[in-house]
Amino acid sequence: MVQEQKAKQKGRRPEEQDAQAQDVRNEELTESTDAVVEDIDDVLEDQLDEELLAAMDDVLEENAAEFVESYVQQGGE
Repeated sequence: MVQEQKAKQKGRRPEEQDAQAQDVRNEELTESTDAVVEDIDDVLEDQLDEELLAAMDDVLEENAAEFVESYVQQGGE
């Protein structure tokens, strides 16, 4: 892609070439940044899912223990 841009730049004034080169660099940085942000989103989503599941397990364990205790007390056993 960069080589294509350089080939297109031939015959242009230096200012135009500099501006075109900067546009190419900006585009490459944008693509790289988007990829990094997507990777970070994936990692955070996985962590959040794991944390939510762990919290749900804790609540279910506590509620299950309370349920069993109340059942035993009510049943008299």
